[in-house]
Amino acid sequence: MTEIEAGAPAPKAALTGAHPSGPAQFMNVISKACLLFSGFALVLIVLINGVNVFCRYVLFWALSWAEEAMVFLMIMGVFVGAITVTWERIHIRIDAFVNMTKGGWRLAAEWLAVAITAAVLLPIGWISFGVVLKLKGFDQRSDALDLPVWIPQVAMPFALLGIPIVMALVLLLRGAEDRKPH
Repeated sequence: MTEIEAGAPAPKAALTGAHPSGPAQFMNVISKACLLFSGFALVLIVLINGVNVFCRYVLFWALSWAEEAMVFLMIMGVFVGAITVTWERIHIRIDAFVNMTKGGWRLAAEWLAVAITAAVLLPIGWISFGVVLKLKGFDQRSDALDLPVWIPQVAMPFALLGIPIVMALVLLLRGAEDRKPH
């Protein structure tokens, strides 16, 4: 029995095709860039935390900006990483009804899931985009870093507006796959 028959996730080549189309290649690049950004943010969090622990317990002083920087990096890393997770179809979703369908019904159920996701995330993303514009207009800055607050906050509308678009692109470019749950 092969890994695919045993219920293991399909290899990436099977999901994107042997030769992905131009839009699929573009999304692969976007996905990799988002993954790299999220990974870099996580590495920075670990480094900042390590340096701060050393300073606090060995040198008896702490970096005043460390907590704020780690929170901002986590916010950006999680929201930007959501694009990669959605493109790779490894996001958490409740798909019991989708998994009960086959063929054309499955595709219809997948599109319904995209429509529901869009109905929820697009208005929230649009509102969060407005909040980011207001933060930029007010030139609101963080306390410890004196960083414009809109910079870390821009990751939210990016992800909230992008996730339904990426979900639709997955269906358009790859179709509804009959995959067993992980």
